[in-house]
Amino acid sequence: MDDTVDTKNPHYDVITIEDPPYIIRTADGGAEGMLIDLLTLVSKMASFNYELKIHNGSYGHQNSQDEWEGLIGQLVKKSADMAIGAIAMTPSRESVVKFSQPFDSSSIKLLLPRPLAGPELGASLLLLPFSASSWVLLVLALFLVSIGFFLIGRFSPYEWSRVAQDKDVRRARYSFGLRGSLLFVLSTFSLQGYREAPKSLSGRALAVAWWFFSIFILFAYVSNLTALVSSRPHQQASLGFRNFDDILQDRDMNIGIIRHSETDLELRISTEHLQKRLHEYVRGRHNWVGTLEEGLSRVRESNGKFGLLLPAVKADYLASQNCDLVSFGGGLGSLTYGLPFADGGYADGVRDRVGEAIQKLRENGTIDRLVHKWSKKGGHCTDSDGNLLPVRRRESGPTFITMSPRDLAVPFLFLFLCGIFTAVIAALEILHTRGHFKLQRPDEEAAAAEPLNKPGKAGQQATTVLEDEDEEEGTETQPSLEAKAAKTAEEKEADGEPEMEPEDKEKGKEKEDAKDGADDSVVPTQDAVPTKADDIEKSD
Repeated sequence: MDDTVDTKNPHYDVITIEDPPYIIRTADGGAEGMLIDLLTLVSKMASFNYELKIHNGSYGHQNSQDEWEGLIGQLVKKSADMAIGAIAMTPSRESVVKFSQPFDSSSIKLLLPRPLAGPELGASLLLLPFSASSWVLLVLALFLVSIGFFLIGRFSPYEWSRVAQDKDVRRARYSFGLRGSLLFVLSTFSLQGYREAPKSLSGRALAVAWWFFSIFILFAYVSNLTALVSSRPHQQASLGFRNFDDILQDRDMNIGIIRHSETDLELRISTEHLQKRLHEYVRGRHNWVGTLEEGLSRVRESNGKFGLLLPAVKADYLASQNCDLVSFGGGLGSLTYGLPFADGGYADGVRDRVGEAIQKLRENGTIDRLVHKWSKKGGHCTDSDGNLLPVRRRESGPTFITMSPRDLAVPFLFLFLCGIFTAVIAALEILHTRGHFKLQRPDEEAAAAEPLNKPGKAGQQATTVLEDEDEEEGTETQPSLEAKAAKTAEEKEADGEPEMEPEDKEKGKEKEDAKDGADDSVVPTQDAVPTKADDIEKSD
């Protein structure tokens, strides 16, 4: 550093490191780049001369002994007057050096291998709207709903299976077996009708839920298939993720950071949730690289499974210069760049004039033009700024994204809740019916509809229902009948009524036989009224 003081045009030692596109080392040992142009303009406006020295290393970080290294370390030691570069302004750095007004800011992007266009797809094109896990859930839902209809048809007291056979003209009682339930679900899923609809309230509730679920799924499938056919992503290069959250959930994907770089510093001190997750992700997998060259080598050799986090301007520049690379992202983090000066050093007095010059250059748009000029200079690759096909399709046409179970969570959750609601209704139907009357099976209902009197043979005048009731109540034995008769006679004697003479009893019996004969004369003949009992007798 020159100790000679020139009050009119002071001379300063300026240090930097190679960092394209800000500082680019030339073949003759000199330097060019965005910040070289900026330094030239600022030195003229602030009236000072400088000597530029290019160092190796980093912009500046603290080692294990809390000592500063890199360019910041040189300024702390007052080995130079000022430094230029994309040096982020952080509280720790501002505590040891003085910064000028910020001249630029940048977000963070991911540098990746450029994805290749996939092969032509055949029949598998129809499966692309949904992911594999979504298809599995859809098939599972189809079978579970089919089983639900089968159980309702089997146990609900209000379903077709409880209709008497002689009243079931269309044979609807067989419509919701296991096979029929599956056919009902498949036909309604394709928006087609079925020969029968559920009869019970629980079955109808499940049918309505399945209809709504089917309409939503079909709409999502058709709309996504339309976007797929319109965009043809299988013929174009596209990434396998949409944002940094998707990357963090992909176990096969790795993200790296240059150790002690500005990106590393920004993610380490950031309080934003996503940036903290990214830094923990890198630290957990030990994905730091020592230099930019090492990082680019890993990106190229990773087969698309490794990305390098860099400042956005640098990532776009590298992608424009290397057609096998592409930058992705934007809006992650915020790096604010300034020019640092040695605190209390020789150039401390010119810092304010440098800040004023930078402010004027920002206001008239000069700095923006410099950034655009050098970030694109020499670039010959298309889509180098990270605007990959997903971004471009959003601008010019529909976007295709394979729908995962997370995207279809609403219809599946709706179907699940409706399934629980249907189960509650079915349980209430069964409990309500059992609490009011005893259920009869369909064959018992048919037997109850037969005539009470049976023509023909004696002893067959009771119907099946009455016989069942007699069996339940139990038949009385002859001794019990005699006991009742004796008891009745004793009660009459006690009341003073005379016991009937044998002759009177005989006359009364003849009258009863004559009355029974008259009743038998009006019973229809066997040929006129065939009954189920006659069929059984013939079969015997």
